[in-house]
Amino acid sequence: MPGNIPQFTIRSAAGLKIYNTSHTPQKYETTVSFNKDDKNVRVFKYSKNGQYLAWATADGVYVLNTEDNKILMEVSKRGIMDIDFSPRNTYISTFEKYVKEKDPNKPPHKNLIIYDILSGETKMEFIQKNPHKWEVQWTEDESIVARLVNDQIEFFNIAEKSLINKFKLKGMTSFSISPGKSPFVATFVPEIKGNPASVKIYSYNNYKTPVSAKSFFRVDHIDTYWNDLGTNLLVLTHTDVDTSGTTYYGETALYFLAIAGNYDCRVELETGAPIHDVAWSPNSREFIVIYGLMPSRAILFDYRAKPVFEFPRNHRNFVKFNCHGRVVCLAGFGNLAGEMDFWDLKTLKKIGSAQASNASYCEWCPDGQHLITATLTPRLRVDNGYKIWHYTGVKVFQEEINELYQVQWKPISVDNYIEKTNLAPAPEPFVGGPETEVKVVKKPVGVYRPPGARGRNTPSNILHKDVKTGSTEIISAKKKTDIPGYVFLEEKKELSKGQKKNQKKNKKKAEAKAATESAPSTPEPAAPVDPAKKLRQVQKKLREIESLKTKRANGAVLDESQITKINREAELLKELEKLKV
Repeated sequence: MPGNIPQFTIRSAAGLKIYNTSHTPQKYETTVSFNKDDKNVRVFKYSKNGQYLAWATADGVYVLNTEDNKILMEVSKRGIMDIDFSPRNTYISTFEKYVKEKDPNKPPHKNLIIYDILSGETKMEFIQKNPHKWEVQWTEDESIVARLVNDQIEFFNIAEKSLINKFKLKGMTSFSISPGKSPFVATFVPEIKGNPASVKIYSYNNYKTPVSAKSFFRVDHIDTYWNDLGTNLLVLTHTDVDTSGTTYYGETALYFLAIAGNYDCRVELETGAPIHDVAWSPNSREFIVIYGLMPSRAILFDYRAKPVFEFPRNHRNFVKFNCHGRVVCLAGFGNLAGEMDFWDLKTLKKIGSAQASNASYCEWCPDGQHLITATLTPRLRVDNGYKIWHYTGVKVFQEEINELYQVQWKPISVDNYIEKTNLAPAPEPFVGGPETEVKVVKKPVGVYRPPGARGRNTPSNILHKDVKTGSTEIISAKKKTDIPGYVFLEEKKELSKGQKKNQKKNKKKAEAKAATESAPSTPEPAAPVDPAKKLRQVQKKLREIESLKTKRANGAVLDESQITKINREAELLKELEKLKV
């Protein structure tokens, strides 16, 4: 393994483990020893610049300085479930499960706390009941921290610990602060009493008039994607139920909005096609969308949402740019086979392919050349481990780990890895791990015989030989004997003329019967299948598959028949398309 690959950390049943590249190729070393409680780690996270590594246990939170591997901060507090860093790594937020106070005279449980990392001082405390969207949002310079309370955004000055602004919008369920020096705030209001859902973008200093807005019907929730400059926003809308019956995924659509306010549009995609993934390039001037039934379509768009290039159709549902924005990974994970393609966007040519079966995590290395994939628990509780790939498709490292929960690269500024004109050549492949599955040839299963009867002239042995050779010898049943396990065979008798005549007759009858049975019979015409009924059957099977996928994502262990059913999804989707035509 090249010596310039940065540090990464894993969390497994054995605890935390930090890996650093040694000077010996294809070898990693653990350089940090943790305390005895590291097996109880619930979550870990690097700061945005990689300077700090924090993890939470049942007893509290620890912050490690990755430059000297010394513990910088400790918070002794039980029940912490998650952690998050501020953009410039000055503060760390912790979240505990909210517990309602039974005594009305006691203050309510403030389960979201923000600490100053260097001083350990508690800066702010909040009540947060939603465990799925607990994180506060920051402006890039950390001067403002914001959170949503009912349908009102509250803005705080963290240094002064004071509320400095409020913005209330009836029905608002989510918001997003843009990156960049001049922050903008995107808000979302779902449909209310027949009024359309809307996304609006406001300047932080002016909430009277939005700089850009878009309204639409049949939208339950959204995902927002800002480009790195904070100038353009992609809004992926979701409808949980497709009333048209076109797809069981629900409806999705993609919209483009600009903070300049002079341009917005719906991104032109195939009508009704499910959108699998969306990603901005780090250069903020282009993005890729993967959408459609399998094999899906992947299209590169420019900064005005105009299509530039379409990749070959394939079974893909994941897209990720490397840090320079030159190489992109298009992959098919989840219920797909884990195939990955690497494309050079400068030449628009494929430079490598690989397959990471059962991968549930994928992330580019900060060097822009390598990528890590991992099979994690509880998504899949067997074959856990991680693999590191080069963008030429070469696997350069892998390790199998029992109950692997989390993997993360140490963030490093892209300035440390200058983009070269020519892409790097393929490195030496990893040697020492299972490269391919060993195919086991199944031997034909014979007839079971107890140990005492094996290799002897038992009636069953002779009978089987008799059938194979076509011999007409008559074998008697077992005689009574005083010797246990001993079998007597009757002597062969001379057949009379009548017996020989009957034998010839029976042989001719058997041959005639065999010829009749082997002759191809004309099948009766099958009853016509009602297309509507067949369509309902296919839709029912697809709903069952979706339910199984949800169970698997929640940690349920599926049996072989259920996994086989999930693997038939692509086949059923094709059948569904034919029936609709």
